[in-house]
Amino acid sequence: METKASLSSRSIQFHIVAIKWASDLNFFKIETAFFHRLLEDYFKESPATLTQVGTDAEKLRVLDAEIHKAEIKLGLQVRWIELMAEDLIPEDTGAIAAEQVRLEKLMADLTLHFRELKMHLFGLVEGVLTVPDLSVS
Repeated sequence: METKASLSSRSIQFHIVAIKWASDLNFFKIETAFFHRLLEDYFKESPATLTQVGTDAEKLRVLDAEIHKAEIKLGLQVRWIELMAEDLIPEDTGAIAAEQVRLEKLMADLTLHFRELKMHLFGLVEGVLTVPDLSVS
């Protein structure tokens, strides 16, 4: 019978937060894919927004790359904690904590960039769409 190591509550907490961040990254990937399709399908033909669409598409590509880098770093952190839980490597909460701090900064920056771009794209959509007046006269 295989014996599993008992992780400290701190390491368990780090693992829980890392899994939540992985879920956030997955959500970002789904939304950025949608934004790419939105720009390609609905704004490519609009001369008024053509320059802006090119800039926004580039910002989305940069965001995609940032998400990918974060996924790799986060995956390594999760795997590291899992190896400790399986008692394949010794628990090192100090090293995990240092990496967790770096990941927290990375995720905060990524979330900020994602939100700013999302708000900008929503503004672009509002500027192009004409919403009918539904007021009752």
